Amino acid sequence: MHTTVFLDQETTAISLLTTAEATGELPPRSLMLLITDRLARLVLAIGVDDVPDDPPQNERVVALTPVLGEISRRDDCDGALLAVGRYGDPRPRGGDLGWHDAFAHGTAAAGVTSHGTYVVTPRGVRRVRPWLAPPGLLAV
Repeated sequence: MHTTVFLDQETTAISLLTTAEATGELPPRSLMLLITDRLARLVLAIGVDDVPDDPPQNERVVALTPVLGEISRRDDCDGALLAVGRYGDPRPRGGDLGWHDAFAHGTAAAGVTSHGTYVVTPRGVRRVRPWLAPPGLLAV
């Protein structure tokens, strides 16, 4: 049986990532890039193990941007989702926002559609949704 997975649907992404964590495919201290075609169908998964707990932001950008650039050169790849495997509560925290920002930078630079950044822990999966301050609250 063949099942098509569309990663532009948050509930589908969370279900897939929950399964990946439960089967040991996405353990804590790892990253997974899920690559999609133009219809947001999953076509490829790239896993990275032994990721430091909180690497410097420039290392996150340097790690993701070239990979996303290579993906953008493929005719069958148009989008990506980043899953950050770690321990603890799945509610996004500072380091997760760092991965989100690096991924947003990388997808924008590569011209690849971002399907979001997700935190995956043994306790659950959450999408990273940074809150942006209204313009009146930003420092000039």
